[in-house]
Amino acid sequence: MPASSSRNHFVGRDEIRRDVFSFFKEIEDTKTDKRIFYLNGKSGWGKSSFVLEIKGRCQNKHYRNRFFTVAIDTRSANSDNFVALSFNKIIKEAYEQNFIEKSIFTKDLEFTSNIDLLSSESVKELLKLLEIENKYLVLIFDQFEDVFRKKDFFKTFYKFLSDVTDLKPHLIIGFSWKSDFLIQSDDSSYHIWQQAKEQAKEFTISEFGEKEIDGIIKQLEGSIGTVTKSIKDRIKESSQGLPWLTKKLCIHIYDQIQLGLKREELLESNLNILDLFKKDDERLLSDELKALKLIAKRAYEGNSFEETEVGELIPGNIITSLLHKRLIIRSGAIYNIYWDIYRDYLTTGEIPIIGESYLLRQGVNLCLEVFLLFENEKSESIDSLTKKHPKGISQDTLNNILIELKNIGLINKINENYYTEKYIEISRDGFIEFISSKFYNYTPYIALKKIKKNKIDKEDVIVILKQIFKQEFQDNTWDAYAKNLMSWFNLSNLAIKEKLIEPKKGRGGISTLNFNEAEKDTFLPRSSIKEILEILPLFELDASVINSKFNKDLLFFEIIDKRKNLTDFGKELTELKDNEEIKIILKNKCLEYKKIKTLKEALDSNKKIKAKELVKLLGTNFFDGKELSSKIIYATKAISWLK
Repeated sequence: MPASSSRNHFVGRDEIRRDVFSFFKEIEDTKTDKRIFYLNGKSGWGKSSFVLEIKGRCQNKHYRNRFFTVAIDTRSANSDNFVALSFNKIIKEAYEQNFIEKSIFTKDLEFTSNIDLLSSESVKELLKLLEIENKYLVLIFDQFEDVFRKKDFFKTFYKFLSDVTDLKPHLIIGFSWKSDFLIQSDDSSYHIWQQAKEQAKEFTISEFGEKEIDGIIKQLEGSIGTVTKSIKDRIKESSQGLPWLTKKLCIHIYDQIQLGLKREELLESNLNILDLFKKDDERLLSDELKALKLIAKRAYEGNSFEETEVGELIPGNIITSLLHKRLIIRSGAIYNIYWDIYRDYLTTGEIPIIGESYLLRQGVNLCLEVFLLFENEKSESIDSLTKKHPKGISQDTLNNILIELKNIGLINKINENYYTEKYIEISRDGFIEFISSKFYNYTPYIALKKIKKNKIDKEDVIVILKQIFKQEFQDNTWDAYAKNLMSWFNLSNLAIKEKLIEPKKGRGGISTLNFNEAEKDTFLPRSSIKEILEILPLFELDASVINSKFNKDLLFFEIIDKRKNLTDFGKELTELKDNEEIKIILKNKCLEYKKIKTLKEALDSNKKIKAKELVKLLGTNFFDGKELSSKIIYATKAISWLK
């Protein structure tokens, strides 16, 4: 699933893809003078994958007779005639694949020089043919920032870009640019680069959103079957919107399943970036790791490892093995590391500042209580910790807390036994010292530190969490996660806690809910099943943030009692980890109500019936709401319980 994989693995990017091809259409229709475009985005945001997607899209029946695309990896540039070789390559392939026809009168391709590529008679003849047939050659240089690692190469590129801009031939030149690669203003290429950008149309590639991450997860499910919501959440949190990391996490999970790991144990696999890279190291032989680090170091320094050095510095069988394990790629005569972030890790021993990223779901005091149950050099089981716990918590709740402690790094697990790390003092101070140190590289903490305000309130924290975690929670869920994170920071030794404004607690005094048995005959949930599923985790985190509009549904489904406390049934639901299992239980529960049964009969008789049609079929008084639009909304929510 990395950048070099099949287009069938490409997901999302609908908007930017539409924009790029709209730009191509503007060129076709002579609505723009620009012939250059560049893809701008941070390292790891999927620029290379998108370049391959453009190339693949140009091969479909709609575009294949209009645009012919070749993508060139600029990292393979090793001489100043690289642009000429690339231009020659796209022309040669266009002839070979019959995009343009070669006749007996077609001149052999010649360039005036390696710098002057468009002025020869043979090139002019080619460009004239493209104009007559209204066809375009699209040449894209990927990893374009590598040009600046090679002395004076950029001047050759700039001359070519300028000639294309001036002549406006049927050529479109693109390049991808890593936005976190900076050229110093005193660099000889700086001003030329600024002028080149002015000639180009810019397209910015952003990080992945939740729907795009879901697309990658769906591919994983195609290989291993359904993935639980907990695992999906962990992938979304850990990936931070980085396409390469989303794919790597999914491959990591796939590998674990193939090795026989049970699905319920997947959450216990540490999915942080460093752990994944260490796992890559562990599956390498010592000679392979040594070779990988050499290739990484050479690439990091801008002196790429070449094919001619195979056998001299690294044996051919080692290169073959690394290619097979998808840890290196070959581009022309150059070998490089698959991901530049992995390259930097191999060279420096550190992960580039991406920041560890996960949502803290368990309360800090609950975690501290369980941590203090441990003893030095003594392992504990779920059973032993349950007996030790002074408040008598359930094993499911305890298990969730242990998963949180393990994710943070406070404890470890071998088989069914848990133990603390020797270097961590088992005390309140030891706990505080560890989490304070851990948070220094925690993505939300890094982001919050950058806020230039004297005080940080809950709303500021919510904004940061929404930016980092690509999930679509209800507002009250974000509210609960923000308050929980602030409680962790407040227990730490971090200076940021002095800036935090303590959130208001609770919703006033305890009140009771009215419950009339007669209402059972007319009850129909006003919440969707998705809304109730999102609310359940909040009972353990912070029940005070749950909106009162959900109380009636929670009460009638016997999830809470009249005093808004969880019932035994409600506790059972909150302890289940699999949303699909909870859905089945709730769907069976809702069928206890008369109106739900009536609704089910209507749906069974017409599977394709729409909410608006149901309102008319069942009568205006069947669903809540005064206006038809309101009734349709409530009908849609009620239907969700039966689908």
